[in-house]
Amino acid sequence: MSEMSIRAELPSDHSTIRDLILEVFRETYGSGDAEATLVDELRKQSEYGPNISLIAELDGVLVGHVFFSGVRFTDHPDIPVCAMAPLGVYLQHQRRGIGSQLSMKGLAECADQGYKAVVVQGSLQYYPRFGFIPIGDTNLHTIFKSDHDMVMEFEQGILNRVSGLIDYPQPWRALI
Repeated sequence: MSEMSIRAELPSDHSTIRDLILEVFRETYGSGDAEATLVDELRKQSEYGPNISLIAELDGVLVGHVFFSGVRFTDHPDIPVCAMAPLGVYLQHQRRGIGSQLSMKGLAECADQGYKAVVVQGSLQYYPRFGFIPIGDTNLHTIFKSDHDMVMEFEQGILNRVSGLIDYPQPWRALI
């Protein structure tokens, strides 16, 4: 049986992570270049808080990746918040819990780093299992204005105390 491990990315992983993002997003969404470039650019800055980048390996081979980067509540810039994206697992390794394990470990790391909430844009069927709720259930909105925007709080009640725009660093704007 294969042994899976999750660890923080190393600089030597960057090109392999880029290849994974390109392949997974091309096969799944017909994109990939924008998501891979987003990660490359966000690694160069941590304007709104620290980045968290984790990889999943099976028997030492990279099979999945998740990235978290700081974003900002425009009306509450003192409250640390991050965005989760991208999350990718090679298609032949999906539906084995790898993405869920990456997500849970990454979310725990975000809480440990002091983030109070996390936003994601994605499947309304997938992300609620981790505690995400539609952003429309709050007084928040993102620069993307998508029905797939969701948010999750690490500090109970924080989403009741904030409102307004969630702003993203410049590299995200290429995705609008």
